Amino acid sequence: ETVTDNEIEVETVSDRTCVAAQIETYTASVEFEGVTYTEKVENFTVAEPTRIHTPVKTEAKAATCTEKGNIEYYTCSVCGMIFTEEACENLITAAETVLDFDYTNHSTDETVLKNDKAATCNEDGYTGDIYCKACDHLIEEGTVIPSAGAEHVFGEWYVKTAAKCLEDGEEARVCENCGAEETRPLPATGHSFGEWFDDEEDAPSCTKDGVQHRICAVCGETETREVTASEKGHSVRLPNDEGEGYCASCGKYRCLFCEKDEHMHEVSDSSAMTFFIHVVHYFYHLFSNFRYTLSHR
Repeated sequence: ETVTDNEIEVETVSDRTCVAAQIETYTASVEFEGVTYTEKVENFTVAEPTRIHTPVKTEAKAATCTEKGNIEYYTCSVCGMIFTEEACENLITAAETVLDFDYTNHSTDETVLKNDKAATCNEDGYTGDIYCKACDHLIEEGTVIPSAGAEHVFGEWYVKTAAKCLEDGEEARVCENCGAEETRPLPATGHSFGEWFDDEEDAPSCTKDGVQHRICAVCGETETREVTASEKGHSVRLPNDEGEGYCASCGKYRCLFCEKDEHMHEVSDSSAMTFFIHVVHYFYHLFSNFRYTLSHR
């Protein structure tokens, strides 16, 4: 600011503050006999600094494991100086206001377990170390878990892989101390075949050779065999009231006197022998029924 007072100019260099003096520069001009004479006084101290600060308080803040804290301090809003008290007598630096991380004051209750290890039959284990999840700082060390000893304590055997007809399976059991697994094979079960049945296109009979099959009830595998006519034999039903005594395949008649499948007689319904055989069958049935009745009285 420049003030003109007649022929004297005053220039304020700096205002008076808590740490700065009020400084002014004076310039005087005098005109004599048509000549102007000038005299200048620079940086003249008008008033010393007030030394009275304008403090702004910063509250103390506790440090945590993830954030630094600070002490309570006062900062002059004019000059920026930092003091420990409101009277602004004890000057400190900004670095002196800072509190370092405090690893006893964690910013979260969450923790992480590290280095844990289960004990085995022959090797010690470890409960694990507890770390702060926020700062990864060790909170508590773990302890050693003694080994369970050299003897394994196994549980019951269980089927790990079921055995198949032609393929071995596997049983397993687990040590209750260390979790070690022991295995042993399960022998293949073999096929569980059902009854033999005739092939639909090449069935054996009492007059020709043929093929039969049977199927495994477990895996569905089919086994085949060849059957001769003699092995197949006759498909004979015993005589009844309808006269059924013929072989279903060849039509031969079973002789009641022979009582064996191989004693089959080739007879015709129109022959006298056929009539005779039917008569014999009739009396045979009467005699059988009479004998049955006597035996059950």
